[in-house]
Amino acid sequence: MGLSDLEYAVLSWTVHDYEAIHTIRDNVATDINRKISDMELGQVLLGLHSRDLLESYVYDDKTQQYIASPPKGNELSSVWWLTSEQGKEIANSGD
Repeated sequence: MGLSDLEYAVLSWTVHDYEAIHTIRDNVATDINRKISDMELGQVLLGLHSRDLLESYVYDDKTQQYIASPPKGNELSSVWWLTSEQGKEIANSGD
């Protein structure tokens, strides 16, 4: 499965910990050496999620836990992302 540099960088930054869109954007922009809009990154996050390479979560303040939750298109700023097991295989293989 071929990934763009942007997709691969997103998987790489979300492989070890839950990450928010603004953190992903800033780190990935540095990695690929160009600015990334929230719209472009949102499309990539949703695309990776639809291919089961990325999981989405919300943080529950009461339980202090991340809870799996499908992303809602215009509410991506409150979503936390983590690379799925399938995504980790790809991120770790360098493919």
